[in-house]
Amino acid sequence: FQYVTFLMNHLQSHPAASDAIEGLPPGLEPLYRESLARTVAAREWERDYAPVMGLLSVSRESLTSAQLLKFSGLKEREISARLAELQPFIEQSGAPPEHRFFHQSVVDYLRLPQISRGATRIANEFYLPPAEWHERIARFYLPGGPSTWTRWDPYGLRYTASHLAEAARAEHGDNRHDLVTRLVELVTAPQYRARHKRDVADIPRLQRDLRESLSCAALDEHPGAVVNLITAALALAAFREEELRPESVFELAEKGELEQAARRLELFE
Repeated sequence: FQYVTFLMNHLQSHPAASDAIEGLPPGLEPLYRESLARTVAAREWERDYAPVMGLLSVSRESLTSAQLLKFSGLKEREISARLAELQPFIEQSGAPPEHRFFHQSVVDYLRLPQISRGATRIANEFYLPPAEWHERIARFYLPGGPSTWTRWDPYGLRYTASHLAEAARAEHGDNRHDLVTRLVELVTAPQYRARHKRDVADIPRLQRDLRESLSCAALDEHPGAVVNLITAALALAAFREEELRPESVFELAEKGELEQAARRLELFE
């Protein structure tokens, strides 16, 4: 079904591709490669298409054109053109339109360093390591420091910590230490956590972010890593003492906030 869906979208966008596709071996890898090669053609993959594809491959939810514009550094007309040209891979919904890949298999393909070609394996020229795109999104939100939290959009509040954690896991040495430090500073800041609790209202996610910060700090081999490790551990312990109170679930239920009560129950799993 994935193969047929993509094939129909591809032929609709590239009618002249029918002859070339007849000779392709079965499976999605050669089909994705052929379609991307035709789409990119004379343009540069890294400069013109990788930003859009890379960001969509790691985004935690569908992205608007405005978000792609902010994260990618491309111009508005470039974003519009790339989304139109990449239409076989991307579906959109809502108003304003939000964009995502039509299937997880596209993400899987972009994360393959090598792909099949007959009986051999060849380098995937469209390989996009996810860590750099996680970091691209995270660093968009981070440069201004705490004073910018009041201007972060819901996506930034909800997912910046998660993107930082993914980027940190893939890095090493000083680069990992820098990302871990930023992550720990973010999720342990009382002002940030207060805003997160008020505007995102997802306590289990906040707990997961604290756990992620502790896990990433444990991976850090930098000489100064112990400070982050202790800070993250103490913050997680304080969070559990404050939030893991059974009575808080009943208090929310009594107020009629049943969805929040159900989310609070996730803390005890």
